[in-house]
Amino acid sequence: METLIINNQAQVNTKFDTKPELFYENKQILRQIELNIQQGKECIQGIVDEFMSLTSSPITIEEIQGFVGSGRSDYMLINRKAILTTIKEKLNDNEYSNSLSDNLAENQNDQSDLIEVPDPDIENLIAAIKKLNYIQNVNFFEIIHWQCYQVQNEKVIIIPDEVNQAEAGFRIFAVSQQEKIKLTQVRELCNCLNHILSENHKEIAPGNLEIRGVAHYDNEAKSFFPAERFIKYGFNRIIP
Repeated sequence: METLIINNQAQVNTKFDTKPELFYENKQILRQIELNIQQGKECIQGIVDEFMSLTSSPITIEEIQGFVGSGRSDYMLINRKAILTTIKEKLNDNEYSNSLSDNLAENQNDQSDLIEVPDPDIENLIAAIKKLNYIQNVNFFEIIHWQCYQVQNEKVIIIPDEVNQAEAGFRIFAVSQQEKIKLTQVRELCNCLNHILSENHKEIAPGNLEIRGVAHYDNEAKSFFPAERFIKYGFNRIIP
């Protein structure tokens, strides 16, 4: 009889079940990602501003990314050579070369000296780049979400789709019909556990009511929530 009820429920909810249903998100990690991305935007904007003050030329996120190391041995180490090379390329390609056009016309025999760009003072730019190290979790997890940024009209903007992608691993959805049936069942179980805890909170620690792989306790929300393993994979994935 119980199986028939579940099947009928699945038929009733067929239309609704076409949309994935969020049932858990790691709010602590998501807050850290949000802070990381916002702080990163501010730091990268500072780099763009300093670079523009030296060259009056646009710069891309990829070029900024090349100013620091990305490997295990040189992560976030400043690459002065890459910075100077990029600046000189911009100067030669744009305003600097234009400002020399009259002199070049009069001094054809000395072009190599005229187009040679001296090393600019990049200390303010270096200081702006160093601030990347103080972004939330950069030193701990070595993560800057470069893919979440774009420079448009000298302003750093955040790309929402890329942010969603960065956060996707910390949100869990019930997708299939069977997963949603399990989710409904476990939510009812969580409601019962929450009620038991509220009535007996002086006698029972929340951890004693947890059902591993099925229902876990959220210390921040002060309530039980459905666990991923049972809903997504069944009992075979639950650790004994």
